Amino acid sequence: MAPIPRAQALSLYRRLLREARRTIPHRRSYRYVYEDVLRNMIRDETIPYRASRFENTVTFIRMARLMRGNERRLLKNIIDIGWNRQMRAKDKLPKGYGKSAERSLFRKLYTDYDLTMKMVSESLDVYLPDNSKYYERTHSWFGRKRN
Repeated sequence: MAPIPRAQALSLYRRLLREARRTIPHRRSYRYVYEDVLRNMIRDETIPYRASRFENTVTFIRMARLMRGNERRLLKNIIDIGWNRQMRAKDKLPKGYGKSAERSLFRKLYTDYDLTMKMVSESLDVYLPDNSKYYERTHSWFGRKRN
């Protein structure tokens, strides 16, 4: 099944914000609150979770592209955390690897770069030049690249 359409991603994002604002506990990092809300939304199938990592990523990227600033970075953290756990469960990442892997979503996860980025660009209507890798670009969907 195809990744969710933009309108549905927008409504999921609004619900994510609404629920996160309602459930933020005192002195707890926003990141973990968002992660909890997102996990619950996947569990009750508000967000359709796919077997395909690619389709899940497109779904989250579509949500992330609707965001600005801190909220966008928060969702990027959630995507990183989710993917790291998923890969660690498959023994593709050694234990304790999470922190460094969280810093780069695509570099660690898109091993078959050419095919995957072609699929991403087609799915999201984003032009990505053939000769530049996503994470080497100066700007990204998640804001400016930091060295």
